[in-house]
Amino acid sequence: MSILVLAGDLTNYYLYKRLLENNFDVKLEGFNHLLNNKNNNKPIVLKGFKTIIAPIPFTIDGFQLYSPYSGENIHIDQLLLKADKDARIIGGPFNIDDKRFYDITKNRDFTNKTVIPTCEEIIKIVIDRSDFTLFDSNVLINGEGRVKNRLTILIESLGGKIVKEKEITSSNIIINTSKDANPINSSLEKLNRDVLIVDVSPGDYTIDKKRSKALGLNIIKARGLPGKSAPKAVSGYIYKTLLKEHLI
Repeated sequence: MSILVLAGDLTNYYLYKRLLENNFDVKLEGFNHLLNNKNNNKPIVLKGFKTIIAPIPFTIDGFQLYSPYSGENIHIDQLLLKADKDARIIGGPFNIDDKRFYDITKNRDFTNKTVIPTCEEIIKIVIDRSDFTLFDSNVLINGEGRVKNRLTILIESLGGKIVKEKEITSSNIIINTSKDANPINSSLEKLNRDVLIVDVSPGDYTIDKKRSKALGLNIIKARGLPGKSAPKAVSGYIYKTLLKEHLI
């Protein structure tokens, strides 16, 4: 089975190497900068592959694939048009109605395994980008699910206090894991000016960037978690999921 690993971060690069080591027929595209490939003008070939492994996250702006190591922009329309009609495109999260797409970020086994490295990276960001300790800080987590539950355990173990939405104005740290950032956006003018806001929601900014900037609020948009913190581990999770679900 011919496989194309297309763009993404180091997670996909290590996945490509793992597939090679296990004797899969696989090709890598979208990593010219990482590989110091000077032949950037050569067009990316998308036809002839039964499986295309796309980035996680699939896109940031809704128009182009997430490709931090590519020498060119890779447009989603280009992928839809040029990929074989019977190809399987794996990645996520997707907002595309196309039967060729398999959203691995909705696979329960995969998401369960990536929760811990995701939360570890969020904690690292908070520690690195703040001038105060988590201990005795008021932390609001906007969102639901496994990431929030694990973050709550980690933050409380470090002496932080998890506050409720109605207590948002007392927050020193706000972590947004949801596409619905209305609880934060509706309170921007009331927040402490030294609050640290970490937005790890999928896609582009869900928190009002223009208003936040005008108010002098410190917002960090953290993309590509957990691939940034543990790309080798996550590539292993993807590989095992692909095998278990008979996707390769």
